Amino acid sequence: MLHLPPTALGSPGDWELLAQGAANYVLQRQGPDQDPPDLVSAFLETQIWAPFLQGLNSGNPADLDESYVRLVMGPLVDAKYLPVQHWVPVEPAFLVTLAQRPCLERLDVDVRRVMLMRDSRLLPADTSSGRDLRPRPTVSVEIKPKWGALPHAHTVPPQHRAAKLGASRYQLHQHLKAATGAIEVPSEYDPLDLFSGEAGRVWTALQALGRSPQNNFLTAVDGKPGGLHSASVALLGPCRAVHDTPGAALLTVVRDVLVQEDALAQILDVQRLCSTDIHAVHAQYQALLDAASPEVREQGILPPTPALEAALSLLRDYLTSCTARDCALLLALRRESSGGGPMRPQTAEAPGRVTLHGGGAVFYRLTVIDLDRKPVSKLARHLALDAEIMRVAGGIEPAADHDLE
Repeated sequence: MLHLPPTALGSPGDWELLAQGAANYVLQRQGPDQDPPDLVSAFLETQIWAPFLQGLNSGNPADLDESYVRLVMGPLVDAKYLPVQHWVPVEPAFLVTLAQRPCLERLDVDVRRVMLMRDSRLLPADTSSGRDLRPRPTVSVEIKPKWGALPHAHTVPPQHRAAKLGASRYQLHQHLKAATGAIEVPSEYDPLDLFSGEAGRVWTALQALGRSPQNNFLTAVDGKPGGLHSASVALLGPCRAVHDTPGAALLTVVRDVLVQEDALAQILDVQRLCSTDIHAVHAQYQALLDAASPEVREQGILPPTPALEAALSLLRDYLTSCTARDCALLLALRRESSGGGPMRPQTAEAPGRVTLHGGGAVFYRLTVIDLDRKPVSKLARHLALDAEIMRVAGGIEPAADHDLE
């Protein structure tokens, strides 16, 4: 059976009564698409992920997402960077009580288990050496690094190669946002710098994020959002935080952590699972849509052929790559109370440690978050956005109403 979310039905206004018999009602979806494309995409979704999720019979999207992180992303990203998740049973009365809050009035009170995970913005209180009667604050830094590579040249249409091979996708997208008024000035941040692994280029990237954070760089103190300079003062004190560039002391710590850890290199490897341009990927997707006739979907599986397996593998790699392109890094930091010791990367059991220039050290925990599945039905939107980005890159005015997210 193909499990579909309620949103697959669209709006109730799309359906009209066709026939009625006894207690049964037959409704027909109106409009040109008598066979809604999202249902066909849902069929393809099962074909794409069957090698990983074939034993999962749950229709709960949360179960599917959890399995995707564990079975697909788990082997690709070191477990020490993944959030620890636990499923626990829950009593209906507990959820009913929560749902009485205005902000939770749409909470599903019929689920029988919920997922618990540690707040990755915080560090456990026992990570500092020595005894401290005044616990130091935990500063968190969230970075959405975006795509840190370029597409394969031979898959890019010739008319787009100068733009796509000359700048990162993030920078090209920034020019589209500036052209449509979504932002005033394009950010100088370049993911190619952040993913380079070179301390100098990583520093350049972090400085650019500090100057123009947009939604790619967020800081908080003990879980409460705040500015870069205030977070730097909270972590290191006012003396260390006085630099020419606001927040430079904190950015220095972040740079040292990112260079010491392998998280960015692992994310980049996942992104490089598919460096095929969206035009070539969408062509394969469209071919599969054409092959997924009603008769084929009735049988529940596409006829296996080498071409089919290659197409499904390409889509699977592309969607997995998209997860890595849209993930986030969450770094929790706290100043060491006392003692000393060398720099060390984090493990699954213990936080990492970086030393400060001038003495002292900072404990940290780096977590990769937002590793959700990307639906194959979004490929048409990816292609349309790419077309708008290329229009701006070619000096053509973009459509004013285009979705820029």
